[in-house]
Amino acid sequence: MNMYTNSSAKVKLLNKLSDKIDIICGTEQGHPMSPELFKIFIHQLSLDLNAVEDINVPLLNANRITHLLWADDLVLLALDSKSLQAMLNVLLTYCLDWGLNVNVNKTAVLVFNPGGRLLNESHTFTLGENPIPSAREYCYLGVTFTLTGATKNAQSKLRQKCLRGYFSLKRMIDLRHIRKTILFKLFDAL
Repeated sequence: MNMYTNSSAKVKLLNKLSDKIDIICGTEQGHPMSPELFKIFIHQLSLDLNAVEDINVPLLNANRITHLLWADDLVLLALDSKSLQAMLNVLLTYCLDWGLNVNVNKTAVLVFNPGGRLLNESHTFTLGENPIPSAREYCYLGVTFTLTGATKNAQSKLRQKCLRGYFSLKRMIDLRHIRKTILFKLFDAL
């Protein structure tokens, strides 16, 4: 509680400081406690999504998988349009109750299908009054998903990222004289 009592910030631009800005919501960027506090805050959304009844969602070892959630990145999983819209409604209610905003510009619907086409049903989803655009591909946690569900494109993009990282590291350091364990740690960090 002390961490967020009377919390304020200033903006530095061109060697000048702005007036004090009171921080009245959210968590401090980069503070070690921020992820833990956000996990506590967002946990109820996960429970709410899992509690939605009469929806058709994927199963994994007989467990319903309604969503994937990593920090503030959320993917809703449904096997039909009615189920997805029901979960979107739960998300909207949670956001309204807790003062969160969903960035619709970073939100998209993918309806997986073998033909890889944008299906008509992919254009019908809304978050409240906001229509959610459909997309041909979507990147979640660095992995690109496409309408076909094929992994070839995702593998190709990950390979490109790895090569960029490797050659960037190679430009900075002579890799021949570094133990492999250290090299892998540097690569992962880069």
